[in-house]
Amino acid sequence: MVRAKPSFNYNDNNGTIEIDGRVYTAEPQGPGNFLKLKKANYGEGFVQATLGGQSMIYSRTILNSEAQGAQKIMHTGRAYWLLGDTAVIWTSEGLIAQDKPELREGRIYMVPEALMSQLDGKQIRDVRFSDEGKVRFTPYGFKVGEQKPSDFAKNAGLITLLGDEEEAELMAEASAKFRNKPFLGGFISSQENLIRVPVLGENDDRLGIGGYDWGEFDDDRCSFGVLK
Repeated sequence: MVRAKPSFNYNDNNGTIEIDGRVYTAEPQGPGNFLKLKKANYGEGFVQATLGGQSMIYSRTILNSEAQGAQKIMHTGRAYWLLGDTAVIWTSEGLIAQDKPELREGRIYMVPEALMSQLDGKQIRDVRFSDEGKVRFTPYGFKVGEQKPSDFAKNAGLITLLGDEEEAELMAEASAKFRNKPFLGGFISSQENLIRVPVLGENDDRLGIGGYDWGEFDDDRCSFGVLK
C-alpha cells in the first residue's frame, strides 16, 4: 500500500506549521542544553515537543521539502541536533524512554524500577508501553549503527525513542531521501544505569538519531514547540 504524502501546512502570519492536525512552531528555540530548552518560552499556548514531536516536524519537512517554510527547518536540522522533552535510561535489561521526565535539582531523575512498573499498556513488536505511552521499554537486541531504511522503520529502539511505530516508519521514509543510510546511535548492553538525552538531525548526508548522547549538558541543541 502506498502511503499518502503527510500533511505540512505553513502559516506565515503566525509562524506555525500544522502537521496531521497538530500545530508546531516554525522557529526553534536554542541553541541550548536540555534544561534551557525544557524551560524555554515557545509562545503562548505552546510547550516543548517531545522527541517524537521533533521527529514529526523534521520528517514531514523532509517529505515536503518544496513547501513554503520547509527549507528553514531543514537548515536547523543540518546546523544543530534537535532534542525534545524526552530522556532515556540504558539499564542492564534494555532501553527505557520517558517523555516529560521529572527534574530534581536541575537534573533528570529516572528510576528504572518505577518506570518499568508503569508498562501495563500496549506492546508493539518488542516495545512495551505505559497506558498513556509516555514510558516505553525494549530489551537489547535491536540494531544500532548504520542500517537500511526498511530496517530503520521497524527498529524497536527507534520506536522506543519516538514513541510510535508510524512515526518510526515516516522517519525511515524521510531517511531514504539522503545519500547515506540512516544511523541509530545506541548501546548494545550496559552494566549500569546511564541517563541520556536522545537527539536527531542530519549529519554526513544521512538522517541520524542518537540515543546515547549526553545532551543534558551539551548547549548546541535546538527544539521546536507544540500547541498544548
